[in-house]
Parts: sequence; structure tokens; C-alpha cells
Amino acid sequence: MSRNTSQLTRGERSRGLLLDSAYPLFVNQGYSATSMRQIAEGAGLALGGIYNHFASKEAIFQAILMERHPYQQIMPLLKQMQVNSPDNLDRRKIQILMNELSQNPKFFNLMLVEIVEFKGRHLSGLFEKILCGVPPPAWLRVFLSMFVSYHMTQSLLIGLMPSDTQEYSLDAFIDIFLHGILKSELVYEFSSTVHHT
Repeated sequence: MSRNTSQLTRGERSRGLLLDSAYPLFVNQGYSATSMRQIAEGAGLALGGIYNHFASKEAIFQAILMERHPYQQIMPLLKQMQVNSPDNLDRRKIQILMNELSQNPKFFNLMLVEIVEFKGRHLSGLFEKILCGVPPPAWLRVFLSMFVSYHMTQSLLIGLMPSDTQEYSLDAFIDIFLHGILKSELVYEFSSTVHHT
């Protein structure tokens, strides 16, 4: 259970301010374009004060990746909903999980920074922490992959897709996850559209 800010030590508060400052900088301008001076200024700390908490800029990035990952909210939610197998999943539960993960959309920008600028070198430690060293079952891995791909395509295609199709696209993703692409309604709608044109 996390402590409130009045219970934090001065050092813990300073560390939190540094992470709060660095997060939007990394998300909006990337890792390489973010300077330690910008992070210190945003936190209201002297530049040298950073090194009392982090050995390097990469250590700050890694701390954000590890401590602020939205999947940390989803694992307790899966347990609370008693989703321990795909048989316990239904459309409503998947929508709850998708909505929970969507609360932090900017985190995906951070993941892109990790993939592009770091070639994913921190990801193994991240997933080991999230999954407590236990390999995820295949269905959970597919779900997480589906969510990432849904979010990425939404971000990339947001201006290209008609606004009335966005709710439908989430339903299509969920339908494919639950029933497979060959059994989903999406395939039938697509094939009937092709045959009628």
C-alpha cells in the first residue's frame, strides 16, 4: 500500500518530483532530446541534486518504465475479476480491462521511446517485474498484445478513420480475441462487403 505525500521523506518527495518532471519530457520529446537540466528545472531542484537519487538519465527513464507502467493496475484487476483462464473472460470484463489500460495513453509514447531509442533493452526486466517472474499464459500474452496493437492503430489511424467507426473497432478487436479471426463477425461483414462490390 502506497503512503500519502505527507508520510514521504524529503528524499522520497524529491525522487517523485524528478520522475514527475521527466515523464512528460520523455513522452513528448523523447529520451535523447531530454536533458538532465530540463528534468531538474521541472522538479524545482538543483541539477546536482538529481545524482542523489539517480546515477544517470537512463536510470530515471528505467524507474519511470518500471514504476509507472499501466499493466501494474491490470494484474490486480485480473485477480479481482477472477480471470485466471480464458473461460472466465467475457466482453464486459475485456472492456473493463481495456478501459483501465486506456487511462494512461501517453505511456505508449514512452514504450515507443523504449523500443526505438533503447531497442527494448529494459523490457525483459519490466515484464519480469509485472509478471513476478512467471511466464504469462498464452491467452494473457495474446490479450496484452491485442491491447497494444489496438492502442497503436488507434493512435496512428485516428485522423484517417471515420469517428463513428472507433467504437466498432474496439468491438471488433474484442470479438477477434474471444472468438478468433475466422469466427469473428468482422470476417463475415468484410467478406459480404467484398462479394457485394
